[in-house]
Amino acid sequence: MQSDTASLSKLHILETLLEKGYKSDLVGKALNKLVELELAKLKRELAEIETRIEKLEAKYDMDSGEFAEKFHAGLADDSADNIEWISFLDMRMALSQRIRLLQEESA
Repeated sequence: MQSDTASLSKLHILETLLEKGYKSDLVGKALNKLVELELAKLKRELAEIETRIEKLEAKYDMDSGEFAEKFHAGLADDSADNIEWISFLDMRMALSQRIRLLQEESA
């Protein structure tokens, strides 16, 4: 797997070329496909997290908003389920932000 630094370097090279007037349908199509594939992957990951959150909500008969309030107020213990639940909520937020960013940039 390519390092983030190497990927950023290649993206910077493409950005520089495009800023200098370089035209390429291939680059545009490849970047659009890359965004499309990344969006699909993030949406699958989000769906998996949502399913796991829903199972915890059903198990404890509590919605995630109420749980998060209790957890952050110190009213929920540090059980494995609670740590997992709060982690899933953080992951959901991060995934949702990435999805929004990619959708905004590709619109």
